[in-house]
Amino acid sequence: MKAYFIVLTLLLIHQASLAQDLHLPANSPAASVSYTVGYTEIGIKYSSPAVRDREIWGRLVPYDKVWSAGANEATTVSFSTDINIEGTILGKGTYSFFLVPQQGDEWIAVFNSEMRLRDIRDYDKAKDVARIHVPVKYVNVKQERLTYEIVDQNPEQGYIRMAWDKARVYLRFRVNVVEEAMEQVDAALEHARQDQKWMILARGAEFLLETGKQIGQAMDWADESSDLKQACYNWWIRARVLAKKEMFIEAIESGKKAIEYGKMEPADSYYKLNEPQIRKQMESWVQLVNSGGD
Repeated sequence: MKAYFIVLTLLLIHQASLAQDLHLPANSPAASVSYTVGYTEIGIKYSSPAVRDREIWGRLVPYDKVWSAGANEATTVSFSTDINIEGTILGKGTYSFFLVPQQGDEWIAVFNSEMRLRDIRDYDKAKDVARIHVPVKYVNVKQERLTYEIVDQNPEQGYIRMAWDKARVYLRFRVNVVEEAMEQVDAALEHARQDQKWMILARGAEFLLETGKQIGQAMDWADESSDLKQACYNWWIRARVLAKKEMFIEAIESGKKAIEYGKMEPADSYYKLNEPQIRKQMESWVQLVNSGGD
């Protein structure tokens, strides 16, 4: 009998060892996505469950209860700088992330300071940093596996999208990029050679133009750049800044200078690549002036 128990024990140990050595694909594989918007790196780590012909919303994932926004361990979201999500400021760092599905067109996004949650049962509401109402849409196309996507709409804003089954949840965000960019331009000008400064000023002006912020500073930089060097690139940026200020007559004159200097320089690849767009934009400004738009 003693020998029997010894054999049985050894058999169980052997079976346990085999079980530990068995590696099968996870039902909800680990996934991650990261993206840099402006100067802010956003990263998301999650597990990706599949629908597998199950009824998800209101059944597998109940309404009005905190959900791990994935599977297995808690989903985490990290930001390398402070960030504004739907009007709420979150400091830079890493958070565990949850969703509270609700019937209707809004869910609740939850950012929690405890990052080592092994199970939703370990969630502690007292450690919530923010609870934010976010929009949700339901579409006809089913997303089999849960996925996250980070989309930039311009250098200072975008959205995080969670898609699973027919639900699409959006977390719209904004980052502070303009002040940092202006400091970067000033620092670059301080250390640049004189023959490099026109390009730094032009690129800085173009960046501000694209964000739609600090247009007065963009105008100053565009003027300084065109004083330093006569080139299609900086004169065209100057024209676009003037148009942004609704000074269309001046924009047309600056655009003519851009075309003139582009033609004068055979090696000007910027002019060659952008000539059709430049002429098309110029025509639209002329039409505005002729119709009394200035």
